[in-house]
Amino acid sequence: MAGKRLTKFQFIDALAGKSGLTNKQAESALEAIGAIVFRELGKRGPGDVLIPGLLRLMVVRKPATPQYEGVNPFTREPMMYKARAARRVIRVRSRNELREAVLGASPSAGSCTE
Repeated sequence: MAGKRLTKFQFIDALAGKSGLTNKQAESALEAIGAIVFRELGKRGPGDVLIPGLLRLMVVRKPATPQYEGVNPFTREPMMYKARAARRVIRVRSRNELREAVLGASPSAGSCTE
């Protein structure tokens, strides 16, 4: 990994440069994408949004887990794991085009499943 990640301003500037938009237009486009993602993943939305060529975001409902006894993997001593309430988590899956760009190989050649 070379270099640092882009700041918000640098990302908007790069988006504007690649698309031929002004910085204000690129920022409003990015805000519109964010608003769509928030609406689709919200409680009233379908819980699934696809950003073509990049990634897919899904809301996964994790069930409640009861308190249970297990073994601490570091000390090998028995311990009680706390109960967890039911919750919603966001799962991100990269699309094939992004996977190919990052890994440099076809998605079927590697063992990457997500």
